[in-house]
Amino acid sequence: KQLSGEEQRQLQQQIYPALFEEQARTGGASGVQTLWRELPKSLKQDPALQAAAAGALIRQGEEAQALELLQEGLKRHAEPALLLVIPLLRQPAPRLLAQLQKWEQQESQPSASLLQAIGSLLLRQRDFEAAQAYLERALALEPDATTYRALAELMEQLRLFEKASTYYRLSLAATA
Repeated sequence: KQLSGEEQRQLQQQIYPALFEEQARTGGASGVQTLWRELPKSLKQDPALQAAAAGALIRQGEEAQALELLQEGLKRHAEPALLLVIPLLRQPAPRLLAQLQKWEQQESQPSASLLQAIGSLLLRQRDFEAAQAYLERALALEPDATTYRALAELMEQLRLFEKASTYYRLSLAATA
């Protein structure tokens, strides 16, 4: 049986994330980059595959290249799959932050994942007060282990260790 276009796309969305991880394991960041370069142009526009490639690059320590993928993918829309990768970033990303804040202003009700992504980037820039506000807004919309973990990290930075401990416990409970 020949696959329809939609079936083929779904299959590719299932296979390529695992391929990116395999390439990262066996070939490091250059393996991920090679696989990305070899993707057909149509697949390079798929947010799920952009997120998989960016996540694999981040885990290989190639944040600058991952950031390029994220920024490209977020030019047109605050895509949830891409937003979920942003908390993995360890370095400040002011251009990406500005891009996300622009999306926030354009949305009447920003999603929890958008607020979480902005909060995570503000945390990397050490804007603790603003980061806390965004992360708490994200939690109010949708309690999530990643957001609790970001708040725990923030509380550690502020040397509020009891609050950090509470947020770490909430993060663990949210993953269970």
